[in-house]
Amino acid sequence: MIIDNFHKELISLFEANMPIIEIKSYDIETIDRSLTQLFSQYEIYEFHLGDLLIDFQTKDREKKLSIFELLEKIDSRVCEKEAILLLKDIGSLLQDKQVLYYLKSIAFKQLYRENFSVTTLLIGDELDIPQTVKGLVSSILLPNPDIEELCNIVGDYISSMDIQTVINNKRDIAMALLGLDRVEALKVLNRNYQMNGSLDLTYLPIKIDKSRELVEKRARLQYIESSNGFEVVGGLSKIRGYINRVAKIYSNYDRAIQFGVDIPKGIIIYGRDGSGKGLLVKATSKVMNYPIITFNFEMLNSLDELDVILNSLSSMREAIFWVNGLNSNHFILDRLSQWLVCKEREKIFTILTTNIDLQGREISGFDEVFAVELPTERERDEIIRIHLHKRGKLSRQLDIFKIVKESRGLNGSEIESAVRRGVEDAFIENERELKTEDILHHLTKISDS
Repeated sequence: MIIDNFHKELISLFEANMPIIEIKSYDIETIDRSLTQLFSQYEIYEFHLGDLLIDFQTKDREKKLSIFELLEKIDSRVCEKEAILLLKDIGSLLQDKQVLYYLKSIAFKQLYRENFSVTTLLIGDELDIPQTVKGLVSSILLPNPDIEELCNIVGDYISSMDIQTVINNKRDIAMALLGLDRVEALKVLNRNYQMNGSLDLTYLPIKIDKSRELVEKRARLQYIESSNGFEVVGGLSKIRGYINRVAKIYSNYDRAIQFGVDIPKGIIIYGRDGSGKGLLVKATSKVMNYPIITFNFEMLNSLDELDVILNSLSSMREAIFWVNGLNSNHFILDRLSQWLVCKEREKIFTILTTNIDLQGREISGFDEVFAVELPTERERDEIIRIHLHKRGKLSRQLDIFKIVKESRGLNGSEIESAVRRGVEDAFIENERELKTEDILHHLTKISDS
């Protein structure tokens, strides 16, 4: 289960003597269970806003104690027993200079003193870690539950509530909950049981666009829905044909697996800017009826950050993962390939678009590598007609053949730009009729630039 991977990573941070660990999550109940399971031999000092020291086991308020008094107590502690300083949702206190002083002091003693063993845990999903302590902080994300853990959650819920009527089997209910975090899943189960006195998928109040909410919590991810299919894409017939095959497989996912089909996991499309890669990806979203989750490699700071993103994707129900902006960092491509190889039974189709020529390179995980070349004469004809039709300007008065000839050597984006500018000229000049020369003029300007 994915929670086991989280546990392994957390243990490895403790074993590596990391002084401050940030756990990115608001789900304090799951974190408490994990700490109880993994670190039962540790003494745990739990603190919440409101100047309260909490008994970690009973959750009773021990006494009124300011954060400064607690940190001074920990900082001056001579430890024989390993301890955890557990700070939950302390928010603005992280900007206090005295708090930062103590956190740094405790962290350095953890690193360098043999008789001092206190690991600080910062819990919260939107903590603003100040630069002065950032170098001492290791971050870890509590991932959303995978299908196996959700099956356990559903089973435990049925047992605890003594539910006699379960319309669907546990795995079907778990599949419907996939993409929610643990708190959200329990809220849905509670509401369903309250409405019907049973668990029934028919009434399960899960929003279709839940994935959008999950993506918006990730600062570098973007959620895109497209309203246009392949009717706005000129040329690229080979890639379009392949995507239509993929769409049929994904729309019949379980039947395809039972039939023995190897589910396609991802493709690479390379070609120069303006060749239609992005337009093709957005059209694929419409054809497959999947939202796009996109990420730009140019904004990637580390492989650890990539792992966080890939873990987030693993908990989503269905999506197209569009990776754009790949540079020459082959370590990143290798990590992405490893993820694709290990990915099983997840309805996430990955499309990587890049300007780098990857033809001939062995890349595991991806099913196909497509090169997007300059459009042929027939493809340019198709592109021109699409953009004229889109603007209501496709007419017999235009010499399409001449426009096609003059657009040789240009990509789809450049051809669209010439059409767009020509239509603008006709409008500005008293909304006159569009002429062939209007488009030819801008094709020449683009070619000469």
